[in-house]
Amino acid sequence: AASTGFSDADVKTAEAFGRVADDGTVFVKDGEGEREVGQFPDASKEEALALYARRYLDLKAKLDLFANKLKSNNVKSREIDETIKTLSAETEQPAVVGDLAALKAQFEALKEEGVAKKTELAEARKAAIAKAVEERTAIVEKAEALADSLDENTNWRSTADKFRSLFQQWQEHQRNNVRIDKEDADALWARFSAARTKFNFARRKWVQNRDEERNSAKST
Repeated sequence: AASTGFSDADVKTAEAFGRVADDGTVFVKDGEGEREVGQFPDASKEEALALYARRYLDLKAKLDLFANKLKSNNVKSREIDETIKTLSAETEQPAVVGDLAALKAQFEALKEEGVAKKTELAEARKAAIAKAVEERTAIVEKAEALADSLDENTNWRSTADKFRSLFQQWQEHQRNNVRIDKEDADALWARFSAARTKFNFARRKWVQNRDEERNSAKST
């Protein structure tokens, strides 16, 4: 079915790049010559030309849509690659009537923009990962500082609450931020786990000592 939503002026501009033979064969100007793009023998020349002109405008609308997507921060590198692959096939020898040179020039420009956007996305992801590693490292360092500060004057309940809070921060950060490299994530978790293990061991030892003191006092 013919597309709608294009102005008569847009359709007429596209039609200027094609013609319809008496047998209903539709041709489009392509480079220095012309190329057959289809047949529409059961309609008037005007209807046939308008149909293929609208198909051209449909294809151009896809390029315009892709151009807008490239301006978005939500577009993904894989989406860029897939769209370029699809549009490459659709613009190679399109069965449309319109300014093919302008269409192909627009597509080539979009390919370059796509490469630039992918580079931008890669750099942004790299920066986001570096920031995530820095933030998670800060959580680990707080846990290690707590573990290193343990002594006879430690408030064990308060310190346990602090470790619990740090663990919750770790989980929230893991859920709500970009995924970091497994090697870095594993190394940071090993440090956090070691600090928490050190605290748990020291707390058990403190409890054991208090029990021994109470038992000694009872015996005395």
